[in-house]
Amino acid sequence: MATRTDVLDKMVEIRKKLGWSMERTARYLDVSIATFQRWEYKKTEPNFENTLKIQNFIEEHEEKLN
Repeated sequence: MATRTDVLDKMVEIRKKLGWSMERTARYLDVSIATFQRWEYKKTEPNFENTLKIQNFIEEHEEKLN
C-alpha cells in the first residue's frame, strides 16, 4: 500500500515529466500554490480528499506518459 509520501513523490515525478509548473498543477488540483508547495517540499501532507485528487491526477496522466 502506497503511503501519502509515495503518492506525493509520484505526483512530483509526473508533474515534472509533463513540464507543468507547481502553479499549473495546484490549479488542476484546485488548491492554493502555497498548499501545493508545502506538499511538494514535504512540509505538510494532503488530507484524504486531496490525496484522492492527487491519485486521480497520477492515474490520468501516468497513462499519457507511458
